[in-house]
Amino acid sequence: MSDSVNYKELVEKAQHGDGESLNRLSEHARQQLYTYVFRLTMRDELSQDVVQESMLEMFRFLDKLERADRFWPWLRRIALNKVYHHYTREKARRTVPLSEEGYAGVGEQEHEGLANLVSQELKQIVRDTMVHLRARYREVLVMRCYEDMGYAQIAEELGCTEFNARVLFFRAKKSLAKQLSRRGLGKGALLTALVVFGKMTAPSEAAAGQIAVTAAATKVGVTAALAGTAGSKAGIVSLAAAGVITVGAVMVTTQTPPDPPGGSGISTVSVTNGLSDAGQVNLAPGSVQIPGNVEQDWWFFPDGPDKSVMMRKMKPDRHGKQPYCVWLQNNLGNYYFDRKRSTVYKTNHRMYSEKLSVMRLPTDSPAMSRFISRIEGKSTEVGRVAGIGSGTLVIATPRAAEGGGTVQVIQHPSVLYEQYYQYDWPADVRVEDRRDEMHRRGWTYFTVTGEIAGESVKGLGCLPFVYESSLKHKPWLKLQLGDRLIIEQTGEGTQVFDSAGRVRTTFAAEALFAGFGRPWMGLHTIDMVRRDAAGQEVRFETRKARGKDVVEVELTWRQGRLIYEIDMQADVIRTIRLYVRDAAGIEHEGTLNFSYNEHADRPADKMMTPGAGGYTGERHLDGVLWPLYLAQKAVAR
Repeated sequence: MSDSVNYKELVEKAQHGDGESLNRLSEHARQQLYTYVFRLTMRDELSQDVVQESMLEMFRFLDKLERADRFWPWLRRIALNKVYHHYTREKARRTVPLSEEGYAGVGEQEHEGLANLVSQELKQIVRDTMVHLRARYREVLVMRCYEDMGYAQIAEELGCTEFNARVLFFRAKKSLAKQLSRRGLGKGALLTALVVFGKMTAPSEAAAGQIAVTAAATKVGVTAALAGTAGSKAGIVSLAAAGVITVGAVMVTTQTPPDPPGGSGISTVSVTNGLSDAGQVNLAPGSVQIPGNVEQDWWFFPDGPDKSVMMRKMKPDRHGKQPYCVWLQNNLGNYYFDRKRSTVYKTNHRMYSEKLSVMRLPTDSPAMSRFISRIEGKSTEVGRVAGIGSGTLVIATPRAAEGGGTVQVIQHPSVLYEQYYQYDWPADVRVEDRRDEMHRRGWTYFTVTGEIAGESVKGLGCLPFVYESSLKHKPWLKLQLGDRLIIEQTGEGTQVFDSAGRVRTTFAAEALFAGFGRPWMGLHTIDMVRRDAAGQEVRFETRKARGKDVVEVELTWRQGRLIYEIDMQADVIRTIRLYVRDAAGIEHEGTLNFSYNEHADRPADKMMTPGAGGYTGERHLDGVLWPLYLAQKAVAR
C-alpha cells in the first residue's frame, strides 16, 4: 500500500464499523490492486474482474483479519488466488495460450499521460516481451521489482523456500533477457525494460515517475544463480556440493534440465522400482511428457512428507494413446473426469478405493506399509521415496512393464500452478459442480454433541476442506466433558483443563484431529482415520454400513473400541461410537455426533473458558486414541 495511506488505521477503524474508513480503504486498495493484478495478467478485462472479486471478498472477510498490518499481503494473496482460478477455468474452456489472448493495451483509462515517457517502439518491444513471458516469471518479477518484496516475503507468498524464490527470480530475469535479445535489445537492456514496464503499468504519471529498478534489487546470490543455470554435469556437481539437491536412499539417476517446469524446480530424481525402466517420465522445458498406455499416480507435497498432499491420477485411454487425468485434487478442490460423459464433476469428497483398501503414499514408512498389508491380507507395492522436503512432486508409473515401474521426484515448489499439473481435459468438456455450499466455500464450522457413560459432551470447531482454505482458516477444536473438563486445541497446541483452570495434560499440536478427517491434507476421511491408526499400529476393520454411501471403521485397542461412521460422499465423520472398560472390566458406551454448518455462521460458544493454572504432570496421550482418554475420564468420575 502507499506510504501516504495509513491503511493499518483504516483497517482497524473499518473493522469497528467506521463506514468512511471502509470507503477510503476500498478506494486506495482498489487502485493499487489493479496495478498489481494487471502486471501479472497483462489483460485489462481480466484484471478488472479479479479486482472486483477480490474487493467483494475483502468486504466479506475484513472483520476476520487478525492483524491490520497484514492487510496488503492478505489482499494481494486473495487476488493472486483469483488470478490462478481464472487461468484454471479458461484452460478448461480452451487451449489457446492465456497470455496471448485479450490484450487490451495498458489499461487506457488507468494509465493516461504516459505516452511521452518512453519511445513507442521500445514500449511495443517491452509489452510484447512481457505478454509472452511465463505468468509465473512475470509474477515474481512484479513482486520483487514493483512491490519491493524481499525474497523471504516472496517465498511466504508463493509457499516455497527463500532459496527457491531466489532461483525462480533468477530464471525469470534470465528468460526476460533472452526474449529481449531476440527482439534486438542488447545485454544491458534488462533493467531498462523493467523500468519501462513499471512506468507503462503505473496508475498515474506521478507514480510512473517514481519507478526505479536497481541492479542490487535483481541480485539473487551465487548459489541461487548456480541453481538457476544448472544444466550440465558441472552444474549438478556444484549444486550437490552446495547442498541444494536432496534425494532419497533409492535414487538411481539425477537429471537437471536446462529449464525445469515453471522455471522454479531445482532437480529431478528418477527412481527405478523394479526390473524395468520403461515408462519413465521425461521432462521438457515447461511440460511433462507422459508415455502412452500407462497408469500414473502424481503426488505433490507442498510442505514435505507427513503433511498435505495433492494428487493427480492418470489412466490410459482404451486406444492405448495419451492417458488422461481422471482425478485431480489440488489446493482448491477435487475434480473427477467422467470420460464417457465428457463431464468434469467438482466433488465434496476425495478419491478413495472402490474396494475400500487403504490409500498408500510413496512417503509411507516400511513399518506402516507392512502393518497395513497385514490388516488387508495383501501387499500393495508403492515405490518408496525417502528424504524429500517441501515443494516435491512424485510421479509413479507402477505398472509400466512386467514387474517394474518408475518413480520420479521433482523439486518444484510451485507445481500446483503449472499448466501440465492442472489437467488435460477436452476444451469442450462440461463442468458440473456437485459440491454443497460449505465445500464450495472451502471451510466450515462444526459442532459436537454426545454423551459418554452418562456424562454430556459438547464442542465446536473449524474445519478447512482444502489446502488453500487451511492457510486462512486454521483448524481448531474445543470440547467440554460435563462441567469439569475442557480440551482446547489452537495453533499453539492442545491442552486439557479441569474446572479450576489447571492444565491436566497436554497433547501434540493438532492432536484432536488425529483419527479425524483432515480434508485439507488431501486424503479422504476414511483413509486419514485408517492411516492414523496404522501409524500407531492400532488394528482396524472396514465395513459397509447402512446406505451405500456410509462406511464404518472400527479401531480396537486394549482400553476399548472406537467405531467411526463416515459419510463417503460428504467426506466427513458423522458419528464416533466409543466403548471403554473400567477397572472392573465393565464396558461403558458413548457417542459423539458431528454436525457441519452449511453456512459460515459460527456456533455460539457456551462452554467454559479455560483458566491459566499450572501443569500437574499427568501423562500425555497423543494420537488416534485420544477419544478413549475422554471416555476414561467420564468413566472414572
